[in-house]
Amino acid sequence: MDALQEFEKNYKAVLEKKEFPGEGLELAIAAEAAGRAAYLELARSAAFKNVSSFFNFLAGEEALHQKMLEDLGASLKSMGKWREPSPGEEKKIGEKPPEFKKLLAETDELRKNEVQGIIKSIRIEAEFRDFYAGMAGKSPGVEAKRLFSALSKFEQKHYDMLSEIYESVTSTREYTMG
Repeated sequence: MDALQEFEKNYKAVLEKKEFPGEGLELAIAAEAAGRAAYLELARSAAFKNVSSFFNFLAGEEALHQKMLEDLGASLKSMGKWREPSPGEEKKIGEKPPEFKKLLAETDELRKNEVQGIIKSIRIEAEFRDFYAGMAGKSPGVEAKRLFSALSKFEQKHYDMLSEIYESVTSTREYTMG
């Protein structure tokens, strides 16, 4: 079982705990790494440059999330303190890659496996968003709440971009989320 499958299997159980779930941090780090690997694979298999660039952008975002989480873990371990997101990290929330509009113009040419990758990505981003929102709600301090809330917002933005691509595709073709 890869880390994404492990995350999908366990994230709801982690959130059901009454106290802040410490193992949630390790689960999230592994899932972000697996998400990055999945996006890099989608980028490698994409037929169009703008599709490949978009998946590479998402892979870079997941690498940033992984680093934020690893820094949080290091801060907790070395100083016993929560790490807040930096202003630069929070500023990136909501940024779209420059290729995004070009990608929307190409959606009628996306191959079926690329569309299936987008559908899977929508589901994963929703799960990550919900997980981080739940972690924010259980976090013991303001800094942790801000960090997990920022991560949840990042994932929401990814979800929104992927959904916009999917909507553009389905306006010209018949696909289902199932």
